[in-house]
Amino acid sequence: MHSSIYILVLFAVTLTTAQSTMCPETVLDGVYSFVINSTSPLGPINLMYVQHDAFRGLPFATTTLHNELNQLTTYNRLDDFRRYDCPDIWGYQTVCENTYNMTVEQREKSNRTAFDRGHITPANPYRFSVDALSSTFYCINIAPQDPWTNQNPWVTVESRAQRHFAADAGYVMTGICDRDDVWSPTYIGYKVPACYWKLICYVDPRGDTQVVGFIGNNTLLKYCSGCDVEEKAQRVIDTTTVRDQREILNEIDSNRVSFVLEAWVGAESYLLVNRNENRVPRATDCWSRMTAPQEVKDEWNTVMRADVLAHEYTEEMDLDLIQKMWQER
Repeated sequence: MHSSIYILVLFAVTLTTAQSTMCPETVLDGVYSFVINSTSPLGPINLMYVQHDAFRGLPFATTTLHNELNQLTTYNRLDDFRRYDCPDIWGYQTVCENTYNMTVEQREKSNRTAFDRGHITPANPYRFSVDALSSTFYCINIAPQDPWTNQNPWVTVESRAQRHFAADAGYVMTGICDRDDVWSPTYIGYKVPACYWKLICYVDPRGDTQVVGFIGNNTLLKYCSGCDVEEKAQRVIDTTTVRDQREILNEIDSNRVSFVLEAWVGAESYLLVNRNENRVPRATDCWSRMTAPQEVKDEWNTVMRADVLAHEYTEEMDLDLIQKMWQER
């Protein structure tokens, strides 16, 4: 771990010019680590710390800095799925320009023809520049995702992660679980992760560093109104319930949990360049906060439940059932 951190510090100073393709300068256990940069209203910034898993051909995680900049909606989303054109990893990523087509069995289960091309770091918080928005569509930031979950409870999680920093700053790390889902692989053979996860690290009004997490089950649900009603209600609840960082680490192979520490360190080392931001927590504090205090969980769960009830679902949802299931927990 010491050697990888040393390399991070070594090339941090070279990543301040926007819109140049950065190739990884290090690979550890098949995971390439590097930064994607971008233009912004502030000038060139380091947008995203990427850890890409060459063995699986999928992202391990991407980490970003969030603050008021991520609330801007200057540009509209325009799908721009494409491979990241660094020669080192060109052949170790999915061809996300094409849809992730499903097998016959997967189509029958989901009532869809393809998995969603699910963003790891979502597009919506990066509408402050064309470059930033476009960068979220690199295939190193995309993985096969259950369409219903992606477009419903996972959107709720992503939206709250963005809005939490409307007047604050912190880090958001998003990744996929190491296990493959029971419905893996796709028709063409791409691995389908068993779940997505997200970690949010910030300094609360009391001056304490807090880390909260979320886990989104990625097993297929049927995309149709009136189908899988109880399963969908449970998926909404499970996806939007606050988790400890330790729970997310349990979804990662024990030999790879150090990559999460590396991501916190990488965020601190690179993402503050040109941001003039002093409200973010220290990387070591993000890593050490393995469990969130119950009062912090209660605060987040209260907000998340309100978001669940306010979300515009892609089909009619039994919100009464969801509230009943909350009461029974």
